[in-house]
Amino acid sequence: MPQNVESFVREKERRLSQLREEIVRGLVDKEVVPVLELINRSFKYCYTTSSCSGRIVIIEAPEPGDKPGARLLGKWHRKVSGKEVAEALKQARSRMLVWASAQGPLLHVACMDFESASTILRTGHLAGFKHSCIHVAYGGRWVVELRSAERIDIPIYFQGKRVVDDPLLIAEVLNYYLGLGKSRIPRLLRALAVVLSGAADQK
Repeated sequence: MPQNVESFVREKERRLSQLREEIVRGLVDKEVVPVLELINRSFKYCYTTSSCSGRIVIIEAPEPGDKPGARLLGKWHRKVSGKEVAEALKQARSRMLVWASAQGPLLHVACMDFESASTILRTGHLAGFKHSCIHVAYGGRWVVELRSAERIDIPIYFQGKRVVDDPLLIAEVLNYYLGLGKSRIPRLLRALAVVLSGAADQK
């Protein structure tokens, strides 16, 4: 076995061992587990890395694009209540810029060959993961990013002024878009099952 292949296989084994532990500890979104398992067993030279079934976040920042100065006020991988939104907003300090965001599923798959990466990317596009792409290879790996298009950002404070004043309404909108994103996961699972069923020789 060539050294680069051997290294990739060892890294996959390490990653999958870590994934199994995280699943047992409840650290992996349960909705996305079947997709991860299907990908990991269907391609010998591919493995999943950081993946998420979708999330809701509330963020405060001094100004747009100031990542170092940004503060996370709340994060959930499930639907939220108006009360949770209100409690998160109480933590805001300057209130110069505060927004809430519902973001769709995001999965990463490391592949040793471009053909496998292309197959996974194409399948993601067919399942509605329209913002997906393949990152430039590094360390002998091609990384596929499967990203759902479902997302919404709601400004809550802008330059100290309250833009939206109803936590219940904010929660309702966020939950709606989170649900849209999560509904893509079963579709992705079905698409992968169909496309990868002809790749048994790569297992």
